[in-house]
Amino acid sequence: MRFVYDLTIPANTLESAPAAIVKPLVKGKLTRVQVRFLRGCHNQVSVIMREGLTKIIPVADSDTMIGDGGASVFEGQTAVGGGGGGSNSADGRAGGSGGGSGHNNMTGGAGTAFQGYDGESCNHQGPNYGAGGGGGASEVGGTDQAASTTTGGAGGDGVAKSISGSSVLYAGGGGGGTYAGGTPGPGGDGGGGAGTSANSAGTPGTANSGGGAGGSGTNFAGTSAVGGSGVIIVRYLMPTARTMVIF
Repeated sequence: MRFVYDLTIPANTLESAPAAIVKPLVKGKLTRVQVRFLRGCHNQVSVIMREGLTKIIPVADSDTMIGDGGASVFEGQTAVGGGGGGSNSADGRAGGSGGGSGHNNMTGGAGTAFQGYDGESCNHQGPNYGAGGGGGASEVGGTDQAASTTTGGAGGDGVAKSISGSSVLYAGGGGGGTYAGGTPGPGGDGGGGAGTSANSAGTPGTANSGGGAGGSGTNFAGTSAVGGSGVIIVRYLMPTARTMVIF
């Protein structure tokens, strides 16, 4: 049996006074929960599910479900926002570049053709439960440092563009986080934030780079970070001044 519910969250809703919806379910076994966000609300909206006063999804007290990065659009051209990373036992989400997966036999999110690569998939248990790195614009997550039982995966590197007049790297993936004592994954070249461990929050992506944020530590107290904002650069030819001499 399938149940589908919509919840509208008004603008300026405070975390201390969240919007809520209460719906009855028939008695049975809950096998799957899917939450869909409008693209662009990553780190601005979070969702939890409770049965009475007991939190049931996500299981960890401080975990929440969050969305993906927003798209950059100009003159009919769209750069798809990056996919959010997966928590503990969750897949990475699809996007311009895919989000890295959680450590527990999860799959990295798919990237978008001609824009970015997939996030890293992994299945790594203790002692440090390394999570997958996010994909970058030029390579998959985990290319430069694979996730393992002691390390988080590196974010995939971005691409260099010279449209601004000098070579600049854009759209690096975020590094994967680890449990306390592990080695977090570095961010990908191009603004990707590094992962962290223990109670530390993820490292934000670099502004105006489109780089992904690093994953937080996985001992249930880390928080997500914000990916780097995108940038639209317009390059055009200036008219050449001419002097006319009339005889």
